[in-house]
Formats: sequence, structure tokens, C-alpha cells
Amino acid sequence: MGTPDRHSIEFFLELIRRSGLVADGEVGTLVERFRKSPYYYARLPESITAFCSFLVAANVLTTCQCAKLREWRFRGFFLDEWVLLDEIGRENDARLFLSRELHGTGQAILRIWPPKGRFGPRLDVVRRID
Repeated sequence: MGTPDRHSIEFFLELIRRSGLVADGEVGTLVERFRKSPYYYARLPESITAFCSFLVAANVLTTCQCAKLREWRFRGFFLDEWVLLDEIGRENDARLFLSRELHGTGQAILRIWPPKGRFGPRLDVVRRID
């Protein structure tokens, strides 16, 4: 078996699975929902762009998350107990992210500083959005 085609839907689905943003069992369900949606019929044959449009419209992933996955990056979507939804700005060395609690429904804006020395990234909750 050769190297997988990085531009195929199958490869993209594997990136989604590896990212942890969607549970393994849900990925197959999403593909079936996509194939029944207008996003599929409007852009035959299957394309990653059409699938991303469907995932964003179905509130499964954000535009930012899809963009990172399309760059073949499947890590960096989680930090501590937060899911990073969208990068919304920069402040000195820190980056600002709209985030959602991993085990809850609350959202917040997080300020994340890059790692220093042997310590990982540091984060502060700038503002909670409930």
C-alpha cells in the first residue's frame, strides 16, 4: 500500500479522527450527513472544501479548525481543559483565542503565551462568555 493521497477525503477524515475534535463514531455519521446535504450535490465529486463548508455549517468545526486541518495539522486544538475554536488576535507575545470548556458549555477568551524553557504554554482567562 502506497502513501495516502493528502488531498483525498479519506486522508482528511483521518486527520479529523487524529485531532480528537470529533469522536471516531461520529465521523462516519458526518460523512453520511454530508453525502445527503446540498454541499455534496453542489460540488461533485467529493472535495475537502465542500466537506469543510458542511462541517462549519453544521457547527461541528470552526472555519479556523478546518483551515488548520487543511494544512495537515491535527494537533494544537486543546489546551488544559479548553478547546481552541478560533484565533481572534494577538497581544504582545500572546495570542488570543475564543475557546470552549472541554467538559462544559461555557466559552471564554484565552490569552496564551508561548512556552518558555521547560514550561509549556501559559494561559489566562481574559473574559468568560456565558
